[in-house]
Amino acid sequence: MSLLNKLMAGAVFAGSVFTLSACGSAILGTGKNPPDEFSVLRKAPLSRPPEYNLRPPMENGAKGDILPQQQAKDALFGQ
Repeated sequence: MSLLNKLMAGAVFAGSVFTLSACGSAILGTGKNPPDEFSVLRKAPLSRPPEYNLRPPMENGAKGDILPQQQAKDALFGQ
């Protein structure tokens, strides 16, 4: 065997030893602790809004009265 083949075989052997040694300390899949389905806590029910009589905003309301550029100027310069 040539020197290159010996180095390649040694590298493969060392790589396989390192790869397989990672699996030696823990058994695969048994180290996990799944949640206990009988100890699951229930969450509080959803709350309802306090007032159902709210009406949707008007189409021609105050939403379009102020331009975004004017709002930005007012916020920056305090006018």
